[in-house]
Amino acid sequence: MLFVMGEIGRLGKVTEGTTVSDYHPDEIERRHSISTSLMHGEWKECKINLLDMPGYSDFLGDTKGSLSVADLAVVLVNGVSGIEVGTEQVMEFADEYKCPRLIFINRLDAEHARSTPS
Repeated sequence: MLFVMGEIGRLGKVTEGTTVSDYHPDEIERRHSISTSLMHGEWKECKINLLDMPGYSDFLGDTKGSLSVADLAVVLVNGVSGIEVGTEQVMEFADEYKCPRLIFINRLDAEHARSTPS
């Protein structure tokens, strides 16, 4: 999103440790967020604030607190591993805060990806 908004000049990759939001050495090593990162950009003269929240179950306290101020949650589901415990907990937090959500399924092009739930 930051790239499309023109805020950054290249796309980052979690596997390479080059994403904007996972910059802490522990996040780069673990290849996932351990704390919420705030980013922002402008799209069609509208400022958009983005919160990259942890999805890993050990760090969901940070996610719960961040969801309390979010206008919308984009819940990322891995197309290979599917819905996990952390996914279900994030959905419960969104219910608690009456936060609308959008489900985004990534890695559908990966080997063993499922296009339908098992």
